[in-house]
Amino acid sequence: MKKVSASEFRTHCYAWIEHVRKTREHVIITKRGVPFVKLVPLHPEDLANDTIRRRDRLDPSLRS
Repeated sequence: MKKVSASEFRTHCYAWIEHVRKTREHVIITKRGVPFVKLVPLHPEDLANDTIRRRDRLDPSLRS
């Protein structure tokens, strides 16, 4: 598992997402050295079980 600062993640967000997608390795994002987010790959069964909701099913206040 890799650790990356929030500023590094913000600068290279797409590259980190691709890294997780390709390697299936988890990445911990830190803020001032303290872990606060874990980026993990999506599992196919999450989609099959409808764990990930479609945007139109979200609470209206969350829509852009």
